[in-house]
Amino acid sequence: PPLGSREIQYPVRVFILPRFDPSTPGVDECLALTTTHELGHAIGILAHSSVETDIMYFDPVVSTLSTRDRATIELAYHLEPNLSAPAH
Repeated sequence: PPLGSREIQYPVRVFILPRFDPSTPGVDECLALTTTHELGHAIGILAHSSVETDIMYFDPVVSTLSTRDRATIELAYHLEPNLSAPAH
C-alpha cells in the first residue's frame, strides 16, 4: 500500500533495535515500554495518542496501558469492554 495508507499488510513484524549499551541503567524499562507501544501499532493502533499517560503517546513515558489505551483496543476490535485496571 502507499505510504500513509491505513491498510495493514500481513505478516506484521515488529523490530526493536536498541542503539545504546544494554547495561545502561533504565534500559530494561525503556525496552519494555517501547515494545508495548510498538505492539500497539502491530495490532492495528496506527495513530499516536496526544495524551502523555497513554502507552500510545508518540514518546511513551508510562509502562502500562491506560484506560484510554484499553478503550482504543476494544474499539479497534469492536469488542464490548471487558478489561479492568487492577485496584492499587
